[in-house]
Amino acid sequence: MSVETANTLTFVGGILSMVFGTIYLLGGIVQATLEYYNAGIFLGFPWIIGGILALIFGMLTLFIARRSLLEGDLKTGAILCFVFGGICAPAIGGILTVVAGILAIIAWNEQRRVAEAPPSPPPLPPAPPTTAAALYCTYCGAKLSPEATYCSSCGKKVKK
Repeated sequence: MSVETANTLTFVGGILSMVFGTIYLLGGIVQATLEYYNAGIFLGFPWIIGGILALIFGMLTLFIARRSLLEGDLKTGAILCFVFGGICAPAIGGILTVVAGILAIIAWNEQRRVAEAPPSPPPLPPAPPTTAAALYCTYCGAKLSPEATYCSSCGKKVKK
């Protein structure tokens, strides 16, 4: 359950990081352009840099961290989610990516615990089938078939 949720959150987090990164980038370009023409200072550059980082790490989240999770390498996927999500945390998607990393660590811990658990003992072999009560005649000692009702040697009735 944790792995599927982590995969979904990684996907959504990567997409949101890229969307917000695009918004930050475009907003920073507009702000820098307006500021340049008005005052000659560039206060929009932090937004541009933040947008570029969110775009880059959103893509890395989608294509590298999510791939690690899908391939079952939960420990590496979780570490990548923490790194990529932590860098682009201001882009909301980064927060989801960090949560995905936490879920991946939980799933990895469960897998490790199951792998380290002592194996259950092998099942006991089935008991041999019980045979009929009289395999030998109690009167003459002749061998009897399991379904016999009379001894084929002495003719006496078989005791069951």
